[in-house]
Amino acid sequence: MDKVLLYRRKDDELTVYIYGYLKQSQLEVMVAFIEKKWNDEIHEYYYLLTEEETTELHDMLKEEMQSDEPLLDLVQEMFKGPECEKRFIEFLVEHNIHYTYYAY
Repeated sequence: MDKVLLYRRKDDELTVYIYGYLKQSQLEVMVAFIEKKWNDEIHEYYYLLTEEETTELHDMLKEEMQSDEPLLDLVQEMFKGPECEKRFIEFLVEHNIHYTYYAY
């Protein structure tokens, strides 16, 4: 499984990790946060694209960024940073790319 780090924040109250994964040709963006005040309780949620939607996203990113790089490299370059989740979802909605949201 390939993955890229899109964002990480760690302080006394909260730790946040956002990763992009490529699993069986499907893109998954995982958001995990650990709350210190709740005994390091971990919360995770995911955005999952089907193989077809992943290919569609890759094609759009290649066109938008004028690059032929692998998908995860383009995702990291386009969306990394503290607003990555918001920018990622806005891009999907703007380009009518469907995704599935699920949480643990």
